[in-house]
Amino acid sequence: MPLRSHHTASTIVEEAEDELSQPTHKVFILGGYGGLGTSRDFFMDVHFLALDTWTWEKVPATTAFARRAHRALRPP
Repeated sequence: MPLRSHHTASTIVEEAEDELSQPTHKVFILGGYGGLGTSRDFFMDVHFLALDTWTWEKVPATTAFARRAHRALRPP
């Protein structure tokens, strides 16, 4: 994943599929701004970082829309 700033990062815990499995912890990264020199631009991508394996997964885009100026809010 390229260097970026002004992105949203949220921790997500996915429940275990069965009684023998452990929950999965991930960081959800949405959008951002980055690049080098004059090639800086807004990123419109989504990634997950699996915290148990430290591996990145890019989420394929399903629609063409700009992912910027967004927020992540914790439920009350």
